[in-house]
Amino acid sequence: MISSVISGVIASIIFTIIQIAIRPRLEISKNICISKSDEGLVIAKIKIVNLGRKMLKDVRYTLHYCVDYDDGLSDITEVAPKKNYLSTVAAYSKENTDYAVRISYEWDEKKYPMEENTRFIFTLQGSHPLSNTSKCLKREYRKDDLKIGSFETGKSCKFILNH
Repeated sequence: MISSVISGVIASIIFTIIQIAIRPRLEISKNICISKSDEGLVIAKIKIVNLGRKMLKDVRYTLHYCVDYDDGLSDITEVAPKKNYLSTVAAYSKENTDYAVRISYEWDEKKYPMEENTRFIFTLQGSHPLSNTSKCLKREYRKDDLKIGSFETGKSCKFILNH
């Protein structure tokens, strides 16, 4: 009886280690890349990278504009992406860069002004196709995190500033 309990505990530990080892590995850029459109709208890009060896499925992401007030309350507005939502992101590969995606948003500066009491919150969730384990990440962006420039290519989320 003791040996069956010990083997059950060992099997559970091994199963947990495997689940942790194969869960999704994601990265979100620390900055938002911004530029202006011909119509005067802000074009913003957030880069997400799948560093895992398997494709991500059931990908969900949101960008929220938050205004914080002195009384502790906040107004939250969801910003829709410029293009249709992605549902999958390719696995990491040295042959191509489909695993790194730039998600674009577009808004009027007057509608979402960036001040000391405002912020953007980006959330990302994706699932591993075999284990069905999920990972959810959140990144908060303040005024200083919006930069004019572009992202490096590949798995890097580093930023190249335009002057």
